[in-house]
Amino acid sequence: MSRDALVIRINTCSCEHLKNLRAPAPDAGAVAKLLENHGDFYVKRLPGVKDKQNNTVRVGQKTQVNLTKLKDANVQ
Repeated sequence: MSRDALVIRINTCSCEHLKNLRAPAPDAGAVAKLLENHGDFYVKRLPGVKDKQNNTVRVGQKTQVNLTKLKDANVQ
């Protein structure tokens, strides 16, 4: 049985109590890979960017995520 997961990279926070994260894209990518390899998940990455070297989708490091993109990120 396959499950769905939406992995979102967020590196800045407007909350005064939390500092900006240092490695959100690599961390989100690692979580996505673990879910796919060991959890039988269909994983959608946000922001997802095409990795031309190995023809896969990875978590983007510079692409911004806004509310519209989050609402449009339907996991199949």
